[in-house]
Amino acid sequence: MRVLGYSFRRDGDAERARRELVTRFQLSSSDARLAPLADDGSVLGVRVVEDDLTDVKQILQENGGEPVVDVDEAWTGIKP
Repeated sequence: MRVLGYSFRRDGDAERARRELVTRFQLSSSDARLAPLADDGSVLGVRVVEDDLTDVKQILQENGGEPVVDVDEAWTGIKP
């Protein structure tokens, strides 16, 4: 599993990307979460299987996201 974080300047773009990812990859609400950024905008955190990584990154970028984090889930301390 990978954990991605992408920043978005517009909240609507982040929400649109989140909805598309949840629908297309059947992610749970805890696998795709939004948080506000201090300087406006949002960050979208996504927990995704390696096989879907390329497609997920493409969706995030097509919706205006800029990569901030791309790490193996083990680095996060998240317990599956």
